[in-house]
Amino acid sequence: MPESVREIGVDAVRKSNIKTLDASHTNLEQISHGAFYHCQQLESVMLPNSLTHIGQGAFAGSKIREIHLPKALNDIGYRAFQECHQLEEIDLSETEIEDLSMNTFQGCKNLTKIKLPKNLKRLSPIELEPVLDPYRGEFTKRKTVFSFMCPNLTEVEFPEEFARENPKIVEEIQRQLESNKARITKEKTKEKKPDDLPKETVSYGEDE
Repeated sequence: MPESVREIGVDAVRKSNIKTLDASHTNLEQISHGAFYHCQQLESVMLPNSLTHIGQGAFAGSKIREIHLPKALNDIGYRAFQECHQLEEIDLSETEIEDLSMNTFQGCKNLTKIKLPKNLKRLSPIELEPVLDPYRGEFTKRKTVFSFMCPNLTEVEFPEEFARENPKIVEEIQRQLESNKARITKEKTKEKKPDDLPKETVSYGEDE
């Protein structure tokens, strides 16, 4: 990639077989929406310090395993990393992001930890679409939830100021994390084979 490039355009290599993106030596400032959407062989991404914007769905559905987000980054679009199932941790703490949508990492099934931006002002909740209630025969009401929608997420680090000013949001997210932990523990217990479980000693009284 040429050093002079400043933008990767909309749907630039969408659904292609690209395996590596090395833009670390460029002056790249923007990755537009859908640029690497469903690039299912893309595992390695190196970004430059100049990057400020990652567009909607830019890396959704890719195989990225880890990614270092530069300090200059101040905007990430909706679902930018949706269903990146190889991601395990994401660190936004040193970025300049102030407004983050909670569906940015939605469906990342192996994501366990998120460090939120140090200057975070607002978390935009996920809006759940109405669904048909089979028992009542009517659609549920549209509602919003403060959830990252990542089934194995168990740790979120909040900046102190955000936590102090938004205690209810933090509490709601923490409840979901505890719920995830409980479910994961339960699933692990079910997965244990009988031979792995502690054996109980049963004694029988003598016949009289």
